[in-house]
Order: sequence, then C-alpha cells, then structure tokens
Amino acid sequence: MTGYKFLYPVLILSALLSIQSAAAGLSSIRYVTAYEGLTFYQDKSQSSPVTAVIPYHTKVKVLEESKTGATISGKSGMKSGIWIRAKCKNKQNGSEYYEGWCFSGFLTDEEPETIYNVPMGAVAGTPLQLNVSYRNEATKVESEGDEISGGTSHYFAETVNFASDKKFEYNTSASHNYYRGESFSDNKDFTGVYTVEGPIVNIEIINSDEYENVWAESTSGREERLITILNGAYGGVNRLLTAETADKYLLIGPQGDVYSADKKGGKNK
Repeated sequence: MTGYKFLYPVLILSALLSIQSAAAGLSSIRYVTAYEGLTFYQDKSQSSPVTAVIPYHTKVKVLEESKTGATISGKSGMKSGIWIRAKCKNKQNGSEYYEGWCFSGFLTDEEPETIYNVPMGAVAGTPLQLNVSYRNEATKVESEGDEISGGTSHYFAETVNFASDKKFEYNTSASHNYYRGESFSDNKDFTGVYTVEGPIVNIEIINSDEYENVWAESTSGREERLITILNGAYGGVNRLLTAETADKYLLIGPQGDVYSADKKGGKNK
C-alpha cells in the first residue's frame, strides 16, 4: 500500500495541469473588436515598430500574455487591458501568418454571431456614402440540379445606391444557363428602405419594377422568390458592414459579398 501514496500526488498534479491546459485553450482564440483594425507590434509598446494591422472580426490565436497593463484610446473609446502576443492568418491567401504583440482591450473571447470578412488594409465602421454606386462584380453560382434540369449556372452583378431619405435603389443583372441548353438573362430594379445601426446598414426590399424574360417560368413567382432571397431568407445580403480602403468605399456582406465604389469621383465607372 505504501507505493500508492506516491501515486496520488502525481494524479492530482496531472489533473491540475489538464484543467489549466483546458482553461488556457478556452481563452486562446479571440476576435478583433476594433473597427479600425488591431495593430500588431514587435514589442509591448505603441512606440514599437508595427508588424501588421489586423482587420475587424478577424480570429486571432493568443500565444503569450504579459503582466504589462495599459489603457489605450481607440475609435470606440478608452480601453484597459494587457499586452498579449498573438498570430492570425491572412484572410486573402489563407496561408500567410501575421504575428506580434497587441492590446487585449480590442479583443473579445466571444465569437460574433455574424463574422464579416474584412479585407486586409480596410477600416470597418466608416460612414455610409450617399448617392454613390456600390457595385458587386459578377459572381457565379452553380447547382447540380436533377436529371431533368441537368443543373444550372448563374452569373450576377449588382449595384446599390443609397439616398439621404433612407431609401435605396438596387439593380441586379443576371445570366442563367441551364446545362441542358436553355438560357435567359434579366435585369431587375428594386427600391427599398434602409437603417444604419453603428457600422451596419440594414436593407429591406419593398418594391420592384416589371421586367421580361424568355424563360417559361412565371415572372411573378420568380420575382417573389428573388425578393425573399434579397431580404436574407436564404442567406442573402440584408445586413452590410461599412468599410473602406485607401481607394475604395466598401459594403461587406456576411456571406462574403463585397460591394465597392471607387473614391475617385465617388462613382464606379
């Protein structure tokens, strides 16, 4: 029995280490809350050289925590916290990593309900631009379909313009190709209302003009479903995050959609 008294401390120590490891793992992933981005430094100081600026909503992994506390001013006010060393992936290529010291006051442990994929170099939470044409270039959506339809491919291009009276105009042009041979294209104009909640623009389609197409399906039926999709029922974009880069105004959708307007002249050409 005497041999067991040496075993108990080992088991207890092992259990404590497991609990500490689990606790550390739970807090090792955090998310950037600073609209202007989170700055990575070479050392634990704002006077240290900058290694990267990490966009809003980016997921970062904590590598080390210091005991050095500080209070730093950001776009959302004064924040208190400590310096931590962290790393994250480059959102654009998914393989390059950024690493450095950053301030914990601009991070949160809780995963946001909606994550917006803000491009590197962009600042989020900037003012919505009025009377400017934001454009989402052509995107492709494919579906396998069945033996009858043989699947489809759809190409979409969208433009949205916001007015000062809380109304907006939205245009979508689409080309639909059925793999069994048929195809049609359409151009559709919508109007709607919008509200701004901080950095988020909420849009709601409320009206659309009549249009013609060469496909046999009911125009009114397709129109009703399209409006439902645009209002977010099937993952469509109805909550857009404002952002901008050095040369573009941006609206970013939660599904990865990016609408942009050239700052030169305020409009896309």
